[in-house]
Amino acid sequence: MRILTAARPDRLLLGTDSLRLPGFVPAVTGTGPLDRMIWPHLPRVAPLGVLVSAPSFFLVNHEPMPLPPRLWIDGGSFGVFAHGGSWRPNPAGTGDLLLVYGDETVVVTCEVLLAIQRRHAAVAFTLDIPVPAGCAPEEARRRLRASVGNARYAAMHRGGGFLLYGSLPMVDDVEATMAAMDDLLSLPIDGIALGGVAGRRDAWGHSLDVVRRIRARLGRLPLHVFGVGAFDRVRQIQEAGADTVDSSAPLRAALDGRLTGSPGLGLEDPSPIERMHLALTNIARLSCAPLGLDATAFLLGGRLARLAGPEAEEEVTDP
Repeated sequence: MRILTAARPDRLLLGTDSLRLPGFVPAVTGTGPLDRMIWPHLPRVAPLGVLVSAPSFFLVNHEPMPLPPRLWIDGGSFGVFAHGGSWRPNPAGTGDLLLVYGDETVVVTCEVLLAIQRRHAAVAFTLDIPVPAGCAPEEARRRLRASVGNARYAAMHRGGGFLLYGSLPMVDDVEATMAAMDDLLSLPIDGIALGGVAGRRDAWGHSLDVVRRIRARLGRLPLHVFGVGAFDRVRQIQEAGADTVDSSAPLRAALDGRLTGSPGLGLEDPSPIERMHLALTNIARLSCAPLGLDATAFLLGGRLARLAGPEAEEEVTDP
């Protein structure tokens, strides 16, 4: 186990580019009309790149879009909760995900995921086995062990010129999470990723405490947290120690006509092109260089208005 005590990183090196941290990475499925409209413009508002789920983007989506230079690829484990699915352990100590997309069940193994990441990823996440809140302790530990096994496989067979993050699911037992993270720190990885925060919205304070504990152990290694997209929560979890986060929340907010970071403001009955502008503005406001409200008003043609409904911006959980 490596004992790391240096300060957290303030830059992320992707290829020859040194990019400022903390930052936001939009999660895009590539299957919806809005995804396709914003896709060519994402490099302008998302300097760190774009995150896609390997099963939905490469295995289910049969009309792939041109790949950006900075592609972050994960195993789609949150789909177990969002779409239905399960997992199965393997004798080698790894675990597979069985994800349901309509009538199709897609099997994601650490081998399949790594093969995709070798070809396309700037940043790759190992295959974590998600743990629902309230999961029985022994089952949670089995999923943690399989997640570590998947990370070990990827680290030992990685190759390529991409960054590899070891991914863990959050579990109710914090000490079990920390012990699993120590196992990951013994591997040749470039960062740690934590999933399951989006499924624990009612325990936000606890999630922040877990992130602080992990951050205290990582030193200069970067920490990524999956599935955080509400403006205030992005800032809070970055202050707690997350160097990068991802979410599809900016796109979901745009579909509803909402402007991220300005609760209650948005567009009534937005047109498709206005939804595109909203989505790009929302991503820009969550990224390293957010747009000011004046620039936002110009981009949206002066149609910003106060929307009916609750003032507070709600957390949006991701598929």
